[in-house]
Amino acid sequence: MDKNHPPNLWSGQLLHFLALAVLLSLTWFLWIKIGRPFPSLFWLTISVPIVHQIFVWLTWRMELKSQAVSNSMGFKTYLVIFFLLLIGRPLTLFLLARIDQGSLGMENLPRTIISVALFVPAMYILMTHENPNFYKRLFASNGVKIINRSYGYA
Repeated sequence: MDKNHPPNLWSGQLLHFLALAVLLSLTWFLWIKIGRPFPSLFWLTISVPIVHQIFVWLTWRMELKSQAVSNSMGFKTYLVIFFLLLIGRPLTLFLLARIDQGSLGMENLPRTIISVALFVPAMYILMTHENPNFYKRLFASNGVKIINRSYGYA
């Protein structure tokens, strides 16, 4: 990839599409195992984050290459669509969780432990995703710095 030019639309996307295919296959299998509850809302809850990610990928790649977003819908329209999809992610998840509440038959303690275990990394990602200071510490001119002995790339 040329450092002086933005990446093309498909550059670096193969791994993302392979991961998406694997995760969707696993989701389908597990959904069938739990009895296919609430198919419309379940798949809406799965599809909103996927549509959101694809929307961001396509719009930013097209914007970097040719300012296609600025020249067509404009940044304000992009932001409206972006935030509607962003709000749709937890909203659909909350609705599905509310409608299907208690279907796994778990007691309060295991549910709480699982919820906290999933909440902590989600909040970490959310906090670091938009924090420029995190990336300044993470990225070096010759690659990624080792943050601790467990994780890191050179």
